[in-house]
Amino acid sequence: MFSVKSFLKPVLFAASLILPAHAQYGGPELRLFGAEHFSGQTASLYQSTQMMGFNQLGDSAESLRISGNGGWLVCQEAYFAGACLVARGDIDDLSSFGFSDTIASAMPLPSDVYFKHGTMYSRDPAGGYVFYAPDGYGSVMPSSSMLSSQTGYGNNSGYDSGYSNSGNNYGNNGNYGSGYPQPNDPYAQPYTGPQNPSLIVYSEEDYGGEAFGTNRNISRLGDYDFDNTIGSVEIVRGEWEFCSGWNYTGTCEILDADETRMRVHNLNNNITSIREVPRGTLARLAAEERAREEEERRLREEEERRLQAELAAAEMVIYEDSSYSGRARPVNESQSNLRPIQMNDNISSVLIRRGEWEFCADPNFSGRCVTVSADTPRMNVHNMNDNISSVRRLN
Repeated sequence: MFSVKSFLKPVLFAASLILPAHAQYGGPELRLFGAEHFSGQTASLYQSTQMMGFNQLGDSAESLRISGNGGWLVCQEAYFAGACLVARGDIDDLSSFGFSDTIASAMPLPSDVYFKHGTMYSRDPAGGYVFYAPDGYGSVMPSSSMLSSQTGYGNNSGYDSGYSNSGNNYGNNGNYGSGYPQPNDPYAQPYTGPQNPSLIVYSEEDYGGEAFGTNRNISRLGDYDFDNTIGSVEIVRGEWEFCSGWNYTGTCEILDADETRMRVHNLNNNITSIREVPRGTLARLAAEERAREEEERRLREEEERRLQAELAAAEMVIYEDSSYSGRARPVNESQSNLRPIQMNDNISSVLIRRGEWEFCADPNFSGRCVTVSADTPRMNVHNMNDNISSVRRLN
């Protein structure tokens, strides 16, 4: 059957939303079948086909096979309009996706379409995604139309938790109808969430695995079976904060662009809450961090100048390492305990400018003590290397 509605759509506009400028003819073979399980009449496509005719099984395909590398995008309207199905592998029953006898146009899968096999979507005039799910009656509907009649997201928050029909369920509750991909099928429909989401998170790196979309803050991803599961993210709009703890606590990272590998932020499979932050937050925090680092650098330089001035004027300088190297501290008076200046059992050389000094192994000038009145590059000559806890001036 050929759909008259194919001619009535604003087809060129719809095609501009789906078809990227760089899409090229050629690629893998798409073989269509007029019956389920790869049987019946067949037709093969090798390049983009904007309006499929009778000989190409337009509006008549019930299963398909793909040969060669790559995948295909098959759409329910001519000129790639309407809902489109990502096909990266064979489909033995297109009714599983609500696509039986509805394919009117097809193209080799563009390189910038990275949704997994089985994803159904279109683009709205604003450039956002509209996702679809089977309606249980052989067709599809926007996923937001399948929300819970009470609260909208599965059981509690405003979003679609999966597919449902009167006899079978396909979602997060574990009940799968025989016509749908099974849970261990790598081609299972990956998306859960509203149409036109601001953020899409993926369970695997490089936008792989299951996908979850949202337009709102989520303080506990575990409520949606996505706790500690995010491997990559696609940010459609805004800036988002990703945190390892509930209620936006723990280690957090703000992103304003897509990230294919969350492990670079030490957050791979370690995100428990997500929220949108005001636009410009990332730039503001970066500016604050730069200002903080600059202030810390200024304080370090100021402290170093002060220390160098004190060392130059000190009556004695004690050094952590031999030959007057390593950490240095000025000494101008007796020190009954060297621990407060972090030099306890840490002196290896001394530079004496004035006076005679006694170095003792224990605090309060007790234990074994030696008297030193001249520069000593190696305190081990007195068997006192790294064995001094107090020091005092004798004259």
